[in-house]
Amino acid sequence: ADAVIASDSSIDIYNPHAVRSSLGALFTTQVVRGEAKKIISWLKENNIKIICALPQADSAYTTVNFRESCAIVLGSEDKGLGIIWKDSADYRVSIPMRGKSDSLNVATAAGVLLYEALRQRKSGLGYRKPNHGLLTS
Repeated sequence: ADAVIASDSSIDIYNPHAVRSSLGALFTTQVVRGEAKKIISWLKENNIKIICALPQADSAYTTVNFRESCAIVLGSEDKGLGIIWKDSADYRVSIPMRGKSDSLNVATAAGVLLYEALRQRKSGLGYRKPNHGLLTS
């Protein structure tokens, strides 16, 4: 990931548990907090596609082009994504599940989606890392 953007979050990203869980990534990855409306506006202005992960969605995550500039958006485990994100999405994707479970926890879903983005980008199909500058809240 080029950055982590926390939208409308009350979570303390510098909580000792969060810092330890990040295994240092917190200090090597740009982390920004902001209001959903401002973040969405910035993403749209910079031609960054919004890919929302949902338990039920239009497409499987493997059908979306992660080689283009994109923001992978995940909701909280208890509330999911807010309507503003769902309405602003360029793509709504799901991770197909077997059995009776309808979704993964957020960390696992993030891992699956980020791995797919990396897999596509490493495939040599023309991805160039864009320079969008810094997002400030």
